[in-house]
Amino acid sequence: MSEERRRYQRHDVRVAALCRRVSEHGIEPAAHGETTDLSLGGFGAVLDEYFETGDVVDVDLVLVPHLVTLRALVVDVSPAGDRVRIHCIYTDPPPMVARAIDDFLSARNA
Repeated sequence: MSEERRRYQRHDVRVAALCRRVSEHGIEPAAHGETTDLSLGGFGAVLDEYFETGDVVDVDLVLVPHLVTLRALVVDVSPAGDRVRIHCIYTDPPPMVARAIDDFLSARNA
């Protein structure tokens, strides 16, 4: 992933992630895993189901004390053993969700 696309600092953060592919048929069953990194612009995660570059996903992230849901675009996919590693960028997160992510990252770095 190019540095030009990364406008926000990534933080090594492990939190529970639940991703659901959004398709023309609706939202598909969830893939379970955890993040590998998190920023104000996106996240990386290792999941138990395969995704493809270009997939749109709804992701639930457990950012104690919040559970946030975001829509994201999968921009990179690679194998991770019997799992898959994805990198995603958010597609216009609501201000309250962006604030919850910022607060969570700030608290971890304090």
